[in-house]
Amino acid sequence: MRVTQSGRMFGIALWLLATTSFVLPHPSFAHEDEDQATHGEILWDEFGIPHIYGPDVLTVVRGLGYAEMENHAETLLMNVAAARGRTAEYFGPGAGDANLASDIRVRTEGIPRRAQDWLDRGGEEQRAIIEAFAEGINEYAARHGDTIDPAFRQILPFVPTDVTAGEQNTIHFTFMPEQDRLPALIAAWQRGGFAAADALARSVTPAGTPTGTPGGSNGWAIGPRRSASENVILMGNPHLPWGNNAPIPGLGLYQWMEANLIVGEPGSPSLNASGVVFIGSPFLGIGYSDSIGWTHTNNTIQNANLYELALNADGTYAYAGGSRPLAHRTDTVQVRQADGSLAAQSIDIYDAEQGPVVARNGSKALALRVAGLNQPSLVSQYWGMIRARNLPEFVAANAALQMPFFNVIYGDRDGHILYLFGGRQPVRPGGDWGAYAGILDGSDPALVWRRTLDWFELPRAIDPPGGFVANSNNPPWTSTFPQVATDDPANFPAYVSPQFMDLRPQNAARFLLGAGRLTRAQVLAGKEFGAHAARRPRAAGPGRGSQRVGRRHRRGRRRGAGRMGPQRRRRQPGRGPIRALVGHRQRRPGRRPGHDDRLLLAAPALPRRLVGREPVEHAGRAGGRGEHGARPDRRRAADAGDLRRAGCRVGRGA
Repeated sequence: MRVTQSGRMFGIALWLLATTSFVLPHPSFAHEDEDQATHGEILWDEFGIPHIYGPDVLTVVRGLGYAEMENHAETLLMNVAAARGRTAEYFGPGAGDANLASDIRVRTEGIPRRAQDWLDRGGEEQRAIIEAFAEGINEYAARHGDTIDPAFRQILPFVPTDVTAGEQNTIHFTFMPEQDRLPALIAAWQRGGFAAADALARSVTPAGTPTGTPGGSNGWAIGPRRSASENVILMGNPHLPWGNNAPIPGLGLYQWMEANLIVGEPGSPSLNASGVVFIGSPFLGIGYSDSIGWTHTNNTIQNANLYELALNADGTYAYAGGSRPLAHRTDTVQVRQADGSLAAQSIDIYDAEQGPVVARNGSKALALRVAGLNQPSLVSQYWGMIRARNLPEFVAANAALQMPFFNVIYGDRDGHILYLFGGRQPVRPGGDWGAYAGILDGSDPALVWRRTLDWFELPRAIDPPGGFVANSNNPPWTSTFPQVATDDPANFPAYVSPQFMDLRPQNAARFLLGAGRLTRAQVLAGKEFGAHAARRPRAAGPGRGSQRVGRRHRRGRRRGAGRMGPQRRRRQPGRGPIRALVGHRQRRPGRRPGHDDRLLLAAPALPRRLVGREPVEHAGRAGGRGEHGARPDRRRAADAGDLRRAGCRVGRGA
């Protein structure tokens, strides 16, 4: 397959922060000695990024599985072992029985059983994509098993449920609990009971980091009226490492890899998309095509909760003024011994109304409740998002809310921009955000949420009058200025999100408010200022330029010719290529001192009630705020006009 000028990415220009151009792979980088009928054609560029060509989606997905193994076989297989709950079986109990504890946690959370259920209920399209991905992984292992560390080969073959188990282990039972500080709350509770956990909940900011410690991601979408080219500019800075060259030690689930997916004839592909995948995932988690693009930041959503149970001697627990039995089941974990033999260890697993019991302390126990466990079609949603050609199609895919987490920052070539406080937000009986920041009373059925908000009930901003949306892990209320009705805290229950604005998002907002029409260079400069102004000096991370050669293809490569960029064409105002700026904090080595906070004073002022706020303290028992009533319909109507103008269908679940 020959790469031609017309086959380049003509809809979106991608600029990477550490490079001035993006080099297309030369056709000679393809593996000419291999049969490419099943996984398409994979061309590797000088940065270790695969450009995967195929006539259809399933062929390209096979190639993606193949390429992920080529760059990250051991990391991928380690993630598989963890999500299966079998790390002790493969590698022994681990230091301090860490592997055994991980396996017990995964089995307690029901991940292996639910993985099969998700595969069965996720739809035929999703199953086909997952199966193609598994075929690509196993094809690589069959061809090049000698390049894989022998300790990891026993995990093969990769099976379809490894995808659905990995999604749960990564998103639902790692990212979400860590965002809500549940591991730290459990440790505090085991040391000092409810009081110690409550004190911990009060000691951290609503952003989920210790008081005074900055952190998080950045995402901006700048509309045509604020862009010098009158094209949307999308900037994604997700603060996770790329590590295409080799796994970065200790990151595991947090490891990312870039890929370019080209479906159809290279000269006029039906899909030409680039972005990043989590290792072991068959979809772009953040990406862009010739028509649309999006990035994610962590949001302040609270949708993983711990409940303290009062246990009775008869195996029941206090609930709703009476008692309820704990559901009981057993499972068996195999543990590899020093002589290579396996020893079976039986474990008892208990479930309460709220969810599985994850900790015990005398006559008390903690049960875990996590949102999104009944949404099995994450793969289908993200493939729908990357195949969208405009805002209505993107909203239709994203509104499924199969991803329970993350803000969404979006832009497209038609000139539309979007911010969404994405995920599965529980509908609660009242109270503010702080009321749910600690451990909840497990005897109160009112605190066990049964429903989550749909897409049109969530905070959002579509084509806001300020001409930009921006988020740096801050609450939704400060993601655009001036605020719009669908992003105004007065129109939402207080438990949805706290009200605060850290220095980093303040820097970004002041930059965007104070600038005129922005160029690419100005956006890059503003991003650097916003990201570093509130940051302490930090140690150097690995630089992009020295780390981007594919791990298994260092030899015999020649530098590719050409650049990825838009074809020249007559541009209509408000309609043109997205300028996607993708970067992360580890790309530039060296220390960068923090800026003096007084530099902010020269920029336009932000609302006083959102600047310099103290952390929102845990308010104790839930209560004090009105019921969640008719507000969602009112908020839905507020942006109905914008959606209709963009061609979206307005209504519940659209």
